[in-house]
Amino acid sequence: MKYLGLVVLLVPMSLRAFGQTSEDGRYGLWSARGEYGEEFTCSLDNYAINAAATESPTTDRITLYFVWSASRGLTLNVWGRPLGKVRMHVEAVGSSDTWDVDFDEGRILLSGADAEKLVDHIGAGQDVMITLNAQRFLASERGAEIAVPMYRGCVAAAAAGVAPVQTGDGKQIFQMVDDERCGFRQWFWFDDFPVGLSLWVGKEDGEFTFARQTISGTAHGGRVKRRQQPDQVDAASLFGGTFSLMEEWDFTLTLDQAEAIAADLLAGKSRTVTLTEPSGVAHVLEFGGAHARPSAAMMAACRKVHFKNA
Repeated sequence: MKYLGLVVLLVPMSLRAFGQTSEDGRYGLWSARGEYGEEFTCSLDNYAINAAATESPTTDRITLYFVWSASRGLTLNVWGRPLGKVRMHVEAVGSSDTWDVDFDEGRILLSGADAEKLVDHIGAGQDVMITLNAQRFLASERGAEIAVPMYRGCVAAAAAGVAPVQTGDGKQIFQMVDDERCGFRQWFWFDDFPVGLSLWVGKEDGEFTFARQTISGTAHGGRVKRRQQPDQVDAASLFGGTFSLMEEWDFTLTLDQAEAIAADLLAGKSRTVTLTEPSGVAHVLEFGGAHARPSAAMMAACRKVHFKNA
């Protein structure tokens, strides 16, 4: 299974989720994420395409979007075409579990134990078929092998409570997955040039990358500022020593070093990095932290799937 472009994210704001695209472009890929909004949520989503569509990729599709929160539990929502009040038939292909739902503008298709059972089927490798006005929409099981455990990891961590993130603290956390590695990326905003810290963990070693934007601009593409001189970074806590950072810097980690950082993330601990601007102004960056535990749990679930035969 290839997870091309499968990126799972945890961000300090509410964003609607959309399914990823499979390698051949015809079907979607299941992806998981955690989100900060009015309440922290964990989600699992994918495209369901019209099974009769002849073009590839097709725009004739709907999005299936499972959302879990501590206050509401799990619901399955549907986004896409204007559905109105219709009756929908839901089935886990190859099983005896089916549901007939009178669907309305609330866009909630299943909830509670029914939604949980469907997630179990998806995790077991079964496709989902939605029948709507005699049209059948298929959500392939592709990506579920890794996305469902990551979703489960997010829920397990979030159910124990999620530390709040202040509105202006300028952090975004992303989960990253490729064919051989699992990753955790955190962005910091303290001026016009955000700084990204990324941990990748593979079977035999790890990698850490620092990235600093050099040009800032407006939402309409207008150029505002350009950085001219590098910053000085002390990343000893991440086994990176000290270095000058203009745009990007990366270094290899031993597997023991990568696992030590990942273990701290999972425990809700942070590792401190100091970035000093040419002006002498120093910024203390906390990589990880209590609010990052759900994302760290998702990375741990990703590693368990990727490296189960290692």
